[in-house]
Amino acid sequence: MNLLKQLRTRTLLRLFAVLAVALIGLYTLLPTLAATGRLYLTPATITVAKDAEVRVALRIDPGTEINGAGGELTYDAGKLELTGLDDTGTAFPNIEETTVSSGKLTMIRTTDGPTVSTDSLIVTVLFRALASNGSTTISLTGNAAHDTTYTDPTAEGATVNFSSPSSPAPNPTPAKPSTPPGSPPSPTGNPTPTPQAPAETIPEETPPTTEEHTEHDGVITIQEQRTEPKLLLLGISIALAVLIVGGSFAFIRYRRNKSMFVPPTPALNSPPAAPPPPKTPIENMPWPHTDEPGTVIKPPQKK
Repeated sequence: MNLLKQLRTRTLLRLFAVLAVALIGLYTLLPTLAATGRLYLTPATITVAKDAEVRVALRIDPGTEINGAGGELTYDAGKLELTGLDDTGTAFPNIEETTVSSGKLTMIRTTDGPTVSTDSLIVTVLFRALASNGSTTISLTGNAAHDTTYTDPTAEGATVNFSSPSSPAPNPTPAKPSTPPGSPPSPTGNPTPTPQAPAETIPEETPPTTEEHTEHDGVITIQEQRTEPKLLLLGISIALAVLIVGGSFAFIRYRRNKSMFVPPTPALNSPPAAPPPPKTPIENMPWPHTDEPGTVIKPPQKK
């Protein structure tokens, strides 16, 4: 029994040792396997004058499929002023985060769904040069991911050199040409111009126009449209619609009023109406006879 227990214990210890060595080796190899791709700024070196615009593109060459990337740019705020971001041509249109502080810019962008596996633009960063000499560095750190798996690409920043603008050379004053020999002398007196009646111009009547401004891809185009024919057709259409609707209502109203005043036509097979009862002669009426309330008619005197 003791021998069996010792064999089991030794076997378990060997298994634990093998697992520990495997875990250590896997932990050592994981960072090497995960580091894929390159996150960089381009151009890597740029020379500008004071107050000039500095455009630096943040790009990534992933080396594998990703659907999100981000970077943190650190710069000298005394030499570069952040003025904006340009997303034109980006492969990551969804803005997840944009944070700006003094001398630091943090951005995270994602795709609309499809993955990116080739060298692509993330965003273009715009600065304004504040220095006139020397240089400065834009440092970059960042990462990329496919869903929740990070690729840990290497990061490369950029260097900005400042130069003073050179003063332009003065333009020489052209010499005044001399009069060649044999040329006619210039007139000394001012000739009196012959008065001419000004030609009468009749302004051409043009229909009023409107300008339509259309913005497409950042370019504003102006299209001129003539409005008089459209307004005339619109007015004629409205007038015809009013006449048709008004005439319809008037006709319906006329038919209704006419049917109210037309006496009903008697039926062909109906019996003739009974004649009115004969009136009682006044001599045969009982007396005193009251024809109307409050009035008494006396019997006639017989002669």
